[in-house]
Parts: sequence; structure tokens; C-alpha cells
Amino acid sequence: MSAVLLRKQLTRDDSYLWPRLNPSSQFSLKSILLSCIQSEDSKSISKKLCDTVSELASGILPDNGWPEWLPFMFQCVSSDSLKLQESAFLIFAQLSHSTGDTLVPHIKHLHGVFLQCLTSASPSTDVKIASFNAVISFVQCLSNSADRDRFQDLLRPMTRTLMESLDNAQEATAQGVLELLIELAGTEARFLRRQLVDTVGLMLQIAEAESLDEGTRHLAIEFVFALAEARERQF
Repeated sequence: MSAVLLRKQLTRDDSYLWPRLNPSSQFSLKSILLSCIQSEDSKSISKKLCDTVSELASGILPDNGWPEWLPFMFQCVSSDSLKLQESAFLIFAQLSHSTGDTLVPHIKHLHGVFLQCLTSASPSTDVKIASFNAVISFVQCLSNSADRDRFQDLLRPMTRTLMESLDNAQEATAQGVLELLIELAGTEARFLRRQLVDTVGLMLQIAEAESLDEGTRHLAIEFVFALAEARERQF
């Protein structure tokens, strides 16, 4: 609850708290938040902490107000802790929506981090899904087509993550992945062009698989429709 209340106070509105704090208090608050990310065991509280860190980072990173943040994030994604890996990817995804431009200078490093996670045999499904979400959020924030194309090689391991979820009968997870792909198809259809035939073919296989939940099959069809509509607008 305290993380939620703090996040509300850190939003940019009339009660925006951050500028009122002296530098020492600001530094202490940033340090405490990062420490809590490392020590918190409750998954629900960890996600609320991620929301708070993302909210604060979006407000102060453009002014270089949190130089410790990015090294900490890369430390988390390289950690042996699956919890820290997932937290870092959740924060990357949220921050991409608000101030993705601040991450663009680190695009090469981010690509390597995403690729390593999505192709690794060790991360949990939750970590891969968090990474998957971060990739899509980051691609959507990139205005330069050349920057987006850097991430083309992630599509194959991304669809493999979907198939792994289905093979392991994790249909709720698979549906979450499909919803992310639908979002990507609707906004960045061009990004899918190099894997278009394979991706659409996979969706049709899912749609025709009678052993799968009706909701899963429906989402696969929705992806195809979203892609067709987006291609008509964008091409």
C-alpha cells in the first residue's frame, strides 16, 4: 500500500512531491526503492514497486536525475535471480511507454539483453513473458525504422515462447502473449514483415487446433484480422 501511495505522490500533477524534496532526501528515496526491488519477496508487492520505480524514473531520467538507475537495471537482468530479472523487464516495459527516448542510446545493449533472455533455456516463463512485453513496448516507442529493424531477429524466439506456453498447457500465459502480439500487429505491422508468412501460418495452426481453448483460438484469429487491417493502413 505504501508503494501505491508513494507512486501517486510522485506523479506529475498539482501534488507532485519530488521537486519539494532536498537532494539528500531524493537520493535516499531512490536508494530505498532500488533496495526494496532487491529484497521484496511478495510478487504482488514487487509489481507495485516496479510501478513506483517506473513512475519516478519517467519523471527524472530525461534530466539525468537517476544515474544509478540504468546500471541497476542491467545488473538485475544479468542476475541469477529470476525475480530480479522479471522486475527489470517489467520496469523496462512500463518506461518504454512513457519515456522510451531515454533508452534509445542503449539500444544495442537492450537488444542483447532481450535476445539472451528469449533464447535462454533457463529463464522461467514469467521472465520470458516480461521480456516479451518489454520488447514490444520498446519497439512501439522507436520512431526510427532502422532502430526497429534491429529487433527483427527477436520475432522467432518470441513466437517460440508462445509455442512453449501452448506445449506446456499454459493457455492463460499463451493468451497473454497473443494479446501482446495483437497489440504489436495493430501498431507496427511493418515490424512483422520478415516473419509474416511463418507468423500468420502459426496463428492459423493455433486457430484450427481443436484441442486448444476457444479463447486461445479466437485470439489467434484476432491477430490475423488486426494484422490485415493494419497492413491496409500502413502499406
